[in-house]
Amino acid sequence: NKYQLNGEQCPLNTFRDAQCPRICVARLDDCPKDLIPTCPKNQVPCFDGTCAKKCPQQPNPCLCNQKSYPYIGENGERETPIPCLPSPLVDISHYNYRNRSAQFQSACADEIGVDATSISEWGSSLTESPVWLECPVVDDNAEFTFLEPLWLVLWSIIGGESFLIAIWCLYKRWRERNTSGAVRLSNSAHQGWNSIEKKKLVPIQINVEKNPPSPNPEDSSNGLYQLTGYKNCPLGTTILYSLVVVSLGWLALLTTITLDYYGVIDLENAHVIQAEMEEMPTVLLEGQGATLKALK
Repeated sequence: NKYQLNGEQCPLNTFRDAQCPRICVARLDDCPKDLIPTCPKNQVPCFDGTCAKKCPQQPNPCLCNQKSYPYIGENGERETPIPCLPSPLVDISHYNYRNRSAQFQSACADEIGVDATSISEWGSSLTESPVWLECPVVDDNAEFTFLEPLWLVLWSIIGGESFLIAIWCLYKRWRERNTSGAVRLSNSAHQGWNSIEKKKLVPIQINVEKNPPSPNPEDSSNGLYQLTGYKNCPLGTTILYSLVVVSLGWLALLTTITLDYYGVIDLENAHVIQAEMEEMPTVLLEGQGATLKALK
């Protein structure tokens, strides 16, 4: 999917209505002009961008779920950042998720009319310039241990279906133990029938074909036919229906992962599965393997 039919590389899509990150400052006067909160008299700005006489208990988004801002100022005390008003929505052309942060900052800075270099990364000094509210990721190179809840559920379903199939095979063999051989007449019974048939023979004219039909390989040497019958079993029917349900579930999961990979479900890729783009092939391959096992 990287190249078009003419051999040219496919252009990157446009990320429309992208939410710009908020800006954190030490003083509200340091916010960009269009993002300075303005509240009526006797009201103060709250962390969510609204105004109230007394703000409700809300976590400070600029702390990124930490107890305090990590930067220590010149006076030896930790700075307490304050968020500006929410930033506007922008359209990012030629969006590349690998360069997401730089593209967002550049487009958002142009939208609010400031220089992108005048706003620092989160964790920088608030006394020098504002900072983008982009919380650091704890682990950029997270890998699957295959012990996460999603994988444990997957292994449980596969193990359960495999166990049911094994039990069904053993149960089927046990139920068919008395039907391995067909009922046959004894030799004395055959001789008795032959003597009776000879007495009833009547001379008739037989037309012999030049090319007689070949004997049926299913016919036994003694002229008996072996007939096989099948009987419905509630246990087998239940296992069959469970396999159908599980197979449909795998197909639905793979469809969700595929649509999420291409950003159809959410504008930001890999949002539903909450995985890095590099990990998505692992999810797809494991899901496809589970689907093939279920279908078999």
